[in-house]
Amino acid sequence: MLDSSAVRVIGRYPADAGKVLLSGWVLHPERVAGRAALVEVKQGKGRAILFGFRPQYRGQSIATYPLLFNSLQLTTH
Repeated sequence: MLDSSAVRVIGRYPADAGKVLLSGWVLHPERVAGRAALVEVKQGKGRAILFGFRPQYRGQSIATYPLLFNSLQLTTH
């Protein structure tokens, strides 16, 4: 069982389902509204960065690429 103190929400979707989408398309925005979008989980001596979206997806803004690359750098230190 995972200890909740080992989980840190880094980013969250807006609570208003009407504001979840900035560009492109979204299916069922009410399902993600107010939920975690980016989470850090500590497990033993390591940690994992969990994305609730595809930071590498071709339709995403290039603003999401630093999230991916920073998470790779973070987990190697």
